Amino acid sequence: MNEQRLQVYYQLIKSLLNSPDGEEPEILAANTELLDARFLQVLAAVANHFAQQGEENTANWLRNLATQLTPEDNERRRISEAVATFA
Repeated sequence: MNEQRLQVYYQLIKSLLNSPDGEEPEILAANTELLDARFLQVLAAVANHFAQQGEENTANWLRNLATQLTPEDNERRRISEAVATFA
């Protein structure tokens, strides 16, 4: 994974964590091109980092997000549905 893409993933995660409640779907909808398997891997790694730092609430929130975004049969349509329903 190239460093630039990794930084974009981190920025998206930071935006999600710092957004007001309820704005997450809008942020995700604006960044659907980033919602791929590599993003889910980075999301899991960031969640683990927060868990190791004792920030379980943040870690669990990120894990829940990853669950919502995990595509079944790698269909982008399912990601779009998750984005529309995540709150």
